Amino acid sequence: MPCPSDFSALSKTYRNLLIVPPFECAWLADENLRFPEPGRGCITFEACANNDVTVVLKEKAGSKHYRTDKDPNYAIVFGSHRNRRFRIEVDGSTCFEAAAVLVSPSHFERFWISIYDGRITVGKGSPGQGLLFEWAHSDTTRKVEYIGLSSWDKHVGYRNISVLPFSKSLPLSERIAQFALASGGLAQFFERSEFADLRFRVGPEGHLIPVHQVVLACCCSKFSFSEMEIINLASVQYSVLRAFLQYMYTGRTQLPSSKLDDLIRLCEEFGLESLTSECNRVRSGWIDNAGETIVNLEFKAVAEASGCFISTFSNIPIDSSKLEALFCKGENTDVEILVGGSEFVMKAHKLILSAWSVPLLKMFTNGMWESSTTKICVRDVEPDVFLAMLRFMYCGRLVLCQNDELDSFLISLLILADRFGIPLLQHACSLKLIEVLSKELCYYEHLAQHLQQHFFACKLGAMQNGDLFCPAYAWGNIVGAYS
Repeated sequence: MPCPSDFSALSKTYRNLLIVPPFECAWLADENLRFPEPGRGCITFEACANNDVTVVLKEKAGSKHYRTDKDPNYAIVFGSHRNRRFRIEVDGSTCFEAAAVLVSPSHFERFWISIYDGRITVGKGSPGQGLLFEWAHSDTTRKVEYIGLSSWDKHVGYRNISVLPFSKSLPLSERIAQFALASGGLAQFFERSEFADLRFRVGPEGHLIPVHQVVLACCCSKFSFSEMEIINLASVQYSVLRAFLQYMYTGRTQLPSSKLDDLIRLCEEFGLESLTSECNRVRSGWIDNAGETIVNLEFKAVAEASGCFISTFSNIPIDSSKLEALFCKGENTDVEILVGGSEFVMKAHKLILSAWSVPLLKMFTNGMWESSTTKICVRDVEPDVFLAMLRFMYCGRLVLCQNDELDSFLISLLILADRFGIPLLQHACSLKLIEVLSKELCYYEHLAQHLQQHFFACKLGAMQNGDLFCPAYAWGNIVGAYS
């Protein structure tokens, strides 16, 4: 059997399939599988694994166990923490991490990674499409050229590997939107006890699975908020309930085809219509006597309405109108926010705020007094600005009142969005601010043109009358016409 570090031999033996054993790294030795320009390039590949699909970038090829190398390197890890997170490491230290379910053990999926002077961009699908994450290293001088494909505690399969010159990917607006979509959200709270206010007891063993009623209420038409702490589902298998919940929290799931009918019954009981439709769609395409297979189910997002931005919840089956109604009515909330030292109190859900904002998540879970109380205080911000940020979190759009100080309001909201780490809101504020300032600029340019024309007319008239200056009343009439 060929050595794992010899990709060319493996490609011949396995017909373009590279299988990397646990804790090893296969370095791509072929000259066509290096970055054509050191420090700049794009690698695209398909991968199949339970977890930890790992791509290592170095200035020179490393050893079979790259973690023991002392040379500078980047490691991009899809599906770490049992396929729950995405991670970028620099020289063995984690510099970027986000919640994401990315890899599949049942089929190959296509990924791409591009690097340009320390800026790493990662996507799913064809190069330049399906952007997931983007991160920039402060050191822009690293001339990485060699690529290693690695694993953690399980085998990882790679195929259809190619290396391309660097090319610019998506427009800035779409890159920011898709980056924000993938960099948090509800996926990080799947089967987690943080903010959970309900538990399902499933199967004969009586496993307790934490859930969040706000998610169930906004995804399932037949579920209503309840004072109960536990709902018994003794006839439901854990694997079926897990697929049911995973679909709501992440927008995708998979399970054996033999359990599809059980999942449909559970969806019908709670009213998760989108997953019921997806199950029926998959089942209609089955081939009789095909045997047991793994079924992949994915939420099909609906295009956002005009005036709406891509929301953190756009890729999961959350009913946005229900979520907005919960905010407007202040129902079933678990935190009250006193803003700006005033008596103005806003009610919200810790889960929703934490899905958007890492600083708020840390505030609610850091073990300090904010994590154990239902009332918090946010200082140094005007109530109307903070309210606009909350509305954006729940509605996915800017709700602004037209006034003479809209530009200063947007600047305050932009600063607040940066303070709480909400890139989609930052982008929305920037676009609106550009629109407002562009209108003002057009107004003043138009005014300047007319002022110039009237100036010469007045000057000509003044010269004819023997005056050196334009009369003051003439300027007042000109400016007043544009006030």
